[in-house]
Amino acid sequence: MPVWLQIGQIDEWMAASKPPATVEYHFSCALNTPRNNREDLLQQVA
Repeated sequence: MPVWLQIGQIDEWMAASKPPATVEYHFSCALNTPRNNREDLLQQVA
């Protein structure tokens, strides 16, 4: 799973025995193909 870190967070992330709290985003599997070009894909999912 990719992780986006700010420049000052790299050492903290690498030294942690348990990763710091992260934000999780859910998205539709319909985003995996460029054929799906619908406005409803911009809506937040549960």
